[in-house]
Amino acid sequence: AVVLLVSLVLILILGTHYSAGLSDVFSRASDHGRIEFFNFDPNPTTRHSVWSVIIGGFFYWTSMFCTNQASVQKCMSLKSLKTAKHAIYLALLGLIAVFLMNFYTGLMTFAHYSECDPLAAGHITAKDQLLPFYVMDVFGHIKFMTGIFVAGIFAASLGTVAAALNSLAAVTSEDLLVSGLEWKIPQGKGALYAKWMSLG
Repeated sequence: AVVLLVSLVLILILGTHYSAGLSDVFSRASDHGRIEFFNFDPNPTTRHSVWSVIIGGFFYWTSMFCTNQASVQKCMSLKSLKTAKHAIYLALLGLIAVFLMNFYTGLMTFAHYSECDPLAAGHITAKDQLLPFYVMDVFGHIKFMTGIFVAGIFAASLGTVAAALNSLAAVTSEDLLVSGLEWKIPQGKGALYAKWMSLG
């Protein structure tokens, strides 16, 4: 989490220094119609509207926090319901902070390339290459920056993969070994079995 946060904050700070300041970022985005609030279009095919964000977002994030195996497992491992609630509130705050940083990073990148599209110019071949291209293009002269950016990507990926592996191991241990094959796992050894399965 720290590595991911450091890479995001560095991109924001350096991007604001090398590309555009806060007011310039928002003015360029606004001039090109990239900032859109309060779109009440009822058409369900509209990519982002108040309805898709609130209704779709409600069901998506409710499923992620309330029924997702990794989230439920993390909450179940805590000492009490009160601690689990505090963990969810903390996760929500962290999620909002990361999303706001990501939104601003997107606006900052757009502001930098608002007059020249790297995709149309052939510098990149897909939209998801834009941020790595931006980091190499703007911060490439700073020796450590590309390495920190790659470390941030791996940190985010490894966090997700670790949670998924732990969840799968726990489900396999409980549902397959104990319930399905009727193995008798000794008291206090369940976590050890799950760890070995996760390693495998």
